[in-house]
Amino acid sequence: MIWIIGVLFLVLAIVIIAIILKISSQVNLALNQMNQSLQEANKVIGQNLSSATSVFGNVKEQLGRLEVTNQQIITISKDISSLQELLRAPKFRGQMGETLLENLLSQVLPREHYEMQYRFKSGDAVDAVIRLGGRLVCVDAKFSLENFQKI
Repeated sequence: MIWIIGVLFLVLAIVIIAIILKISSQVNLALNQMNQSLQEANKVIGQNLSSATSVFGNVKEQLGRLEVTNQQIITISKDISSLQELLRAPKFRGQMGETLLENLLSQVLPREHYEMQYRFKSGDAVDAVIRLGGRLVCVDAKFSLENFQKI
């Protein structure tokens, strides 16, 4: 009888050990799956942080370029303001217009096809005339300050 109890005890011990080993392997499998999930999550988080860092770096770089561009715009606006002050004087504006007109005509037409400061027999004068056959095309180089400001 002791022998049967011993065998039963041994069988019971083997069954309990088998159940414990099965539970242990299932726990290990679940732990391994959780470990893999955590590793994948860490990888994704690392990639997202890397992307965010890259985006912030690009934003910082673009803001730097924007600041430089803004300074250039401020400088240009100061130059435009200075030019507007110069162009307030009608005489200067007229002289500048005549000079620009003469440069333009000299680049486009042969000298015999235009004449600067042309005077008619009546005494009227124009800044330039362009000769087209037997006819004259009168050109006035002046421009109004109001039109310049609109531009």
